[in-house]
Amino acid sequence: MRTRNRILFISILIILIGLLGGFSLIRHAHTPDFINLYFDSNLISLYIEPFFFILTTAEIVWLNPIRNYAIIRNQNHKILTKLIALIILNWLLLYTSLLLPFMFLNKPFFILGKINDGIFIVLIHIFIVLILSLLLIKVYESSNPYFLLFLVILIITTYHFSIEKRILLPLYSQFFDPLWRAKHHIYG
Repeated sequence: MRTRNRILFISILIILIGLLGGFSLIRHAHTPDFINLYFDSNLISLYIEPFFFILTTAEIVWLNPIRNYAIIRNQNHKILTKLIALIILNWLLLYTSLLLPFMFLNKPFFILGKINDGIFIVLIHIFIVLILSLLLIKVYESSNPYFLLFLVILIITTYHFSIEKRILLPLYSQFFDPLWRAKHHIYG
C-alpha cells in the first residue's frame, strides 16, 4: 500500500510540475510559437526534465529493497515490466501536462517555421526523453544508481545545448540562428 501511495504522489507531482512549467512558459512568452516556448527556453531541459528523471529514479530506488525477494520468487521480470509501464505512464503524464496550457491558447503550434520541421524537433526530443527514462530501469539492478541518473541528466542537457539549440532550431526557422538574431538586434 505504501508503494502505491508513493507512485500516486510522484504521478501527481509530475502533473503539477508539467502544468506549472507549461503555464510559466506561456506567461513569459514573447511569441506564441510552440518551438520558441518549449525548446528555445531552457526551463524544460534544465529544470523540468531533470526533476522528472530524479522522481523516476526515486520510484525505482524505492523498489530496490524488494529486488532480492522478487529474484527468489522468479517475479523479477514482472516487476521490470511494471516499472516500464510506470515510466511510460509518467512520461505521458509529463508531456500531456506540459502541452495542455499551450492548447488552451487556441493558437497554431508552429508559427515561425515549417510544420514538418517543428513536429520532427518535438518528436525527437520526446523520444530521447523516453529512451533516457527507460534507461533508468538499470537503476533497479545497479549498485550505484546516482551515477546513471547523473549520466542521463548530462545527456539530455548536452543534447539540448549542442544539437537542439545549435543545429535543429536554426533548421526550423532562421529566427533561432544566432547570426541572424545578432544582425537584427534580437537578444534573449
